[in-house]
Amino acid sequence: MTQKVGMRNYRRTRAAIAIAGLAIAIVALGAAAFRPPPNEKRDLEASLAAAAAEAGTGGHVRLADVAAFDWDRAYLFGAYTPLDVVTHELGFDWAPMSRFDAWLSGDSFMPNDGVALIVFVRGDCDVTGWRVLS
Repeated sequence: MTQKVGMRNYRRTRAAIAIAGLAIAIVALGAAAFRPPPNEKRDLEASLAAAAAEAGTGGHVRLADVAAFDWDRAYLFGAYTPLDVVTHELGFDWAPMSRFDAWLSGDSFMPNDGVALIVFVRGDCDVTGWRVLS
C-alpha cells in the first residue's frame, strides 16, 4: 500500500513538473515572438530631433554625428512603403520585418502619415540599428 501511494505521488510530481516545464516553454516562446528585433536605437529619434532643431530650417544633419554606432549605409522608409520595396532596397530579407505586424496594412509598412522607419546596415546584411520615427 505504501509503495502504491509513493508511486502515485511520484507520478503526480512528474506530471506537475512536466506541465510546469511546458508552461514555461510556451511563455518563453511567446515572449520571443513578440520581442522587438535586436539593435533598436530608442534614443535615435530624440537625437535626430535635437540635431534637426539645432540645424534649423534648411540646415543639414550629419547622420554620422547622430548615429554613433557602426554602419555603412542608412535607409529611410516613409509611410505606406510596400514591404517588397523595403526588402529590395535593403538588398536582403530582414527577418524582423515580419514582426512589425502592428504597423502593417496589407503589404505596406506603417500605415500612418508622418511615420518612418530608419535602418542602418553594416556590410551585406548586418542591421546595426533601426528605429521607427514619428
